[in-house]
Amino acid sequence: MGNNGEKKNGVTAMIFFPNLYKDELLFSVLARFYQYSGDVNKKHFMFDLFDSSTTCASTIFPTNLEKLCESLPSPNAYSSDYFINNHTLLPYYSPFITNDRENKLRLIMKNEDGTNIFMSSGRTASTVKNEKKLKYCILCVDEEKQTQGECYWHRTHQIEGVKVCPIHNTWLIESSNPFTERKHKHEYISLEDSIRDSDLISLDTNLKIEFKHFLYVAEQTDYLLNNSIQPLGLENLKNFYISKLNKQQLVTLEGRIRWKQLIPKFNEYYGKQLLDTLESYIYPDENDTWLHKLLRKPRVSCHPLRHILFLEFLGENISTMVSQIGSTSYKPFGNGPWICLNKAADHFHKPILTSCVITRDYKTGLPIGTFSCSCGFVFSRKGPDKTNEDQFKIGRIKEFGCVWKEKLADLSQKGLSLRKMAEILGVDPMTVKRMMISNVEDPKKYLLL
Repeated sequence: MGNNGEKKNGVTAMIFFPNLYKDELLFSVLARFYQYSGDVNKKHFMFDLFDSSTTCASTIFPTNLEKLCESLPSPNAYSSDYFINNHTLLPYYSPFITNDRENKLRLIMKNEDGTNIFMSSGRTASTVKNEKKLKYCILCVDEEKQTQGECYWHRTHQIEGVKVCPIHNTWLIESSNPFTERKHKHEYISLEDSIRDSDLISLDTNLKIEFKHFLYVAEQTDYLLNNSIQPLGLENLKNFYISKLNKQQLVTLEGRIRWKQLIPKFNEYYGKQLLDTLESYIYPDENDTWLHKLLRKPRVSCHPLRHILFLEFLGENISTMVSQIGSTSYKPFGNGPWICLNKAADHFHKPILTSCVITRDYKTGLPIGTFSCSCGFVFSRKGPDKTNEDQFKIGRIKEFGCVWKEKLADLSQKGLSLRKMAEILGVDPMTVKRMMISNVEDPKKYLLL
């Protein structure tokens, strides 16, 4: 590939990488990169990116992202979490799945080839199926070509149920390119190469009356993708919904849902045509529908589109739901952004971290927060934070990152003592010594003093 350079950690390092645009699908970024590279061999291109011939050109849950980050030009501002949060579809699902499932999906996207990721995500079991074609907004295309000279696939436009552009309030156009079921699993297709005059038929197909509902779906989808909302908890979601139904007198004094009133009222609010289009119509004589699963003791996650539909029915939206659940929800490490504790970085002690993954200690049940920075520094601590000073503490360093390692290499050339280097880098002297002599690429979990 003509844009590659020297080896870095055993992976061929790129000489350049494209700028990333707001709400751009990572698939789109790599499609533009493929276009720039001039590489005609798709498998070679994939191998240069991911050091793997099995990684697929995925639109929904791209994988092997750690390998991709290793191959980026140095220094780079992108981490695997940055790609996941800003250029994949995971943030759309995150609020409505469990912490464990969200953590598992992140790990697969970072380190695996994605063979079982759809099974792990629950997508295969959903009755809301993927969109068949990649979609775009012609007004977005025109604006982007004027401002930046090229257009790109938006994340928001590809989500199930999104028929309208939330920026321009206009119907989307369906391209001729499949969203997931492409003939060549290694093929990246740019929007620039996809626009054809024969495709310029919008999705406005006898659905003008329902436009306001589709616009709401698009706006809420856009909000989900661009606001990094952590899992809200299935029980919290259920309680929130029932509290709103109670205000509409759709819950008995004993706390039972008045299903015979709720289901017809919900169906009437949208109409059968729209709900059929969104694969969400509820037959009144059924007693195990997606709405039952949403409002009974939660055992499974429901598709985000159905949460969005139910929120509009209740007169709420994602923002109001998050704020109301958040007012009573447990946040053991407070609200982000969190501060970076990499002493080797220029942004040390600055609140720039947007990624905090919360798990539970299997022995004590206490929350453990894992914080990731774009400089590559990843650390964790056991919570909850009880004082303001707790935010300055590290329990374990999980990844040092390239900035920290470059600082170590620089200090090692200055003849400083191990103790002095340890003081500068924020670790103990033995960690400095191990990092200087170790051949292990990414030592994990060194304890701090």
